[in-house]
Amino acid sequence: MPVPTPIALPVSGRKSKKRKKPTEPTAASITRHQPFEFRVIPRSLIIPAPYNPQVMTDYGRKLLRDKIKDVGCLEALVWNETTGHMIGGHNRLAVLDELEGTLTYEVGVAVVHLPLKREMEMNVFLNNQLAQGNFDKDRFVSLLLDEKYPLELTELGFTRIDLELEFGSLPELNLGPSIAESQAAAIADVVAEAEVLAAPRKKEIAILGPAEAPPPAAKKDLTPEEAESQKRAIQKIKEAKRRYAARSEASPEHDVSYFLVITFANTAQRDLFLDSRKLDRNTKYLLAETADV
Repeated sequence: MPVPTPIALPVSGRKSKKRKKPTEPTAASITRHQPFEFRVIPRSLIIPAPYNPQVMTDYGRKLLRDKIKDVGCLEALVWNETTGHMIGGHNRLAVLDELEGTLTYEVGVAVVHLPLKREMEMNVFLNNQLAQGNFDKDRFVSLLLDEKYPLELTELGFTRIDLELEFGSLPELNLGPSIAESQAAAIADVVAEAEVLAAPRKKEIAILGPAEAPPPAAKKDLTPEEAESQKRAIQKIKEAKRRYAARSEASPEHDVSYFLVITFANTAQRDLFLDSRKLDRNTKYLLAETADV
């Protein structure tokens, strides 16, 4: 008789499982929350959005231009291929146009495809300061005081006035008297000087009463006491001005007397002034170096 072939059975009585081969790691897919494509296109294809409500001062444009010249434009412009409109980056594009000196160059953009209404919404939203966050005062100051890599205000696009508007007084930076204190000192000097010059006239009005106040009269001699008092007051004003000038000379970037305020009789007069110098009618601050003032 033929000998039956033996059958090998698992010791446990269970069927053995085949081991799976290790799979090759797959590359992570890009997030679906960035629905744009980076592309390099001719500048001539980009149409500035005709409804764009954002404006920029001459000073702000100078900051942007200087930084782009120094470091480059580090953010992609946002362009809607559906309409051809720029959505985000109008000011950066204007600076690039100026620096290139022509419109026949190519530029990198984030390409999106949006209907006009959504495009208009995003045009405003991308410039909404509330959606961009604020600076934490302590962290900001720590960057300026960092022992290894202390940052300079000018490189950040800030002035001392900007800092005080953002955070208030910052004694930890040891910048000397605050802008508000310096302005108060300057105003106090002017007020004190005006009071000294008006003192004789005020005395006459106080004696005679408002209804009997005489018209301006010829200058009269002061009594020795009045002359001495006025001399001391004028000397005090001069000393205050000397101290203020010394502070400004020691720290010219902290001097608040570098600006003036021009007030016009009406809006038409203001617009005429701006138009004559080819300036935007929305201009609020004007650098002397950017216009013939």
